[in-house]
Amino acid sequence: MFFLIVPGNVFAETDTLQFQTKENAFLKAELILASKPAIYLLLNLSNNTIQLKAKGIVLRELPITHSNFWGDPLPIKPLGLIQKSSFVKPKRIVIKPGETSKPDTFQIEALELEDMPLRYSLNLADNIILNIKPQTDGFFSTIGYAISWLATSLARPFPTLFNKALGKSLTEIDLRLTGQNAQALYWAFAEGMETIILTQ
Repeated sequence: MFFLIVPGNVFAETDTLQFQTKENAFLKAELILASKPAIYLLLNLSNNTIQLKAKGIVLRELPITHSNFWGDPLPIKPLGLIQKSSFVKPKRIVIKPGETSKPDTFQIEALELEDMPLRYSLNLADNIILNIKPQTDGFFSTIGYAISWLATSLARPFPTLFNKALGKSLTEIDLRLTGQNAQALYWAFAEGMETIILTQ
């Protein structure tokens, strides 16, 4: 019987090389976004933060209270937001031409932060889905979240296998934020904006 003895520093060098490779890929990806005049997001799952940035400068930071990752590994590159999905979407009142309103009762209703949904999904490029849920406190809220998590975990393999059969990747990331931060993310992350996701 033969034993292969591998020095410990070999593993350390491999880890360092992988880290440097990911770091370089991230720097190149953010350089692409920072060179544009548009605002972008940086989602960092290693330190549980979401940063709203422009030209590399942090405009606002939202803490993530909990995250859960499922599916294929993520590419380190800019990913555009294709669609925001929620059961109840914020709506403005639309006034059609020809409709009149009394001057003393007419008011312009603008959408405020409190009008934004607490639970929603962000569908990104490459079939990547971010599921946003509010942080809840209390015994019954915790039990409800546990039941929801269990049901989701049991159901998730089916869409994954279906996409695999079609030759597509699928990645879902569950993010829990405080209610106001969840609404702020929906408000700030407009369709067409780009983000970079770091898993470690």
